Amino acid sequence: MFKNILHVFVYIFAILYLLYVSKIDLSGALDELGVTGIAIAFALQNILGDLFSAFTIYFGRPFEIGDYIIIGEDEGTVTKIGLRSTRIQLLEGEEMIVSNREITSGKIWNLQKMPPTSCRIYHPCISECSTEKT
Repeated sequence: MFKNILHVFVYIFAILYLLYVSKIDLSGALDELGVTGIAIAFALQNILGDLFSAFTIYFGRPFEIGDYIIIGEDEGTVTKIGLRSTRIQLLEGEEMIVSNREITSGKIWNLQKMPPTSCRIYHPCISECSTEKT
């Protein structure tokens, strides 16, 4: 995909250079390209935000597939991390798809990365108790 985009830019640059060498006025065309570039940038803003957030998740490793996480009021197990979104299986069995930009802009609690804890519960059990006493 990156190679195709690079080819398009090379062709556009080559055409503009040929028009410049031919002494054809390019001011109107360059204005249109500028406006088109701004429109494309606004259209791709959310997609690029999700893409950069995916890189943050991949390289920062706040969570991995199989981790049990809490995001906002939702909690579940991460099943897939994609370029635009992350899939989380909730406790009820539902699958929640969350934008990567939304995940990285909020708080994430990763319960898998917590240190192991233990808890002792003492529950007295009297085995010599007859049914008449109870």
